[in-house]
Amino acid sequence: MNINDRGFSLVQVLISSGLLGAAALVGIKMMANQEKMAKSINQKYEMAYIHEEIWRALQDVNNCEATFAGKTLEEVTSGKTRFIRKKTSKADINLYREIYKRYSMDQDLYGVENLRIISYVGNRRESAEPTFDLAIRFDKGENSYGSRFVTKTIPVIYSTRSSKIQNCNALPLGESASDSLLAEVDNSLKIENNLGINTPAKKDIALDIANALSFSEDQEQNECNQDMAGRIRYDKSIENLLLCNGEKWLTWGADSIDWSVFTKVEVSPSKTESRPLGLYRVCALGKATDVPHTQCRLRGSGASLKTPAAWELNVAKTDIGSCTFLCFK
Repeated sequence: MNINDRGFSLVQVLISSGLLGAAALVGIKMMANQEKMAKSINQKYEMAYIHEEIWRALQDVNNCEATFAGKTLEEVTSGKTRFIRKKTSKADINLYREIYKRYSMDQDLYGVENLRIISYVGNRRESAEPTFDLAIRFDKGENSYGSRFVTKTIPVIYSTRSSKIQNCNALPLGESASDSLLAEVDNSLKIENNLGINTPAKKDIALDIANALSFSEDQEQNECNQDMAGRIRYDKSIENLLLCNGEKWLTWGADSIDWSVFTKVEVSPSKTESRPLGLYRVCALGKATDVPHTQCRLRGSGASLKTPAAWELNVAKTDIGSCTFLCFK
């Protein structure tokens, strides 16, 4: 009988142990990855919940003013805000408690103690009404999937007295925000059909804020002529935007404008004169308030979409209401 017939040799035992150890190591790594993935999903829900709770708190004028009143806009934009104040009532006495403090203050952790709020920074908007976007910056920690730092924003409208914020409240986040805890503020333009430049606005073609500029794939490949001048369409075959100059379709370039950065310009129509919007590469109607959309007609003097041009609201048949445009530089 051979020695090996009596059992395993030392070499066989060591090899088997090594294989088992390797298998165990793979299993441990798989478990660690699954744990990181579960943590990432939890953090996504936690950030969405905190974002919505802060937004709902700031919709209340009392909470917003308790948080920002008395501060200058410079203090808000430089990140001096340390927490959100929320009103509570006790025995007919209004009290305010501090919620969602910055991590640097009291080492506060949120969610399953794995999420930090590291800053509240206001970014001022260029708009007719004084507005800033409150950027809430989260830190997910070192061992997390995706970006470690995530920013959620809340639009806040305000008024000042002696350069200090006096009144304020959060604006709606948009349709998707009220429907889901995972809703986020979207920041760029989505167009479901050809975008007309220097052409009448169409009521049935809305501007929808989404994560990227996109065109519906079922666009008609219309012939470029004077009636189509200024229209933009996406050509899937060459993955590029095309612009009709009245004679032929020209390649415009899909990335020639940063669609995530726009200025909201609100202008009132006039029966006697055109109203200037400013110098922009392109403007599009985003909203008509108390006025027919046909009275919000744009004109871009020398607009080529490649360099800034003077945009203005044409003379209208009414002095009532307002037109809000999204303009890109």
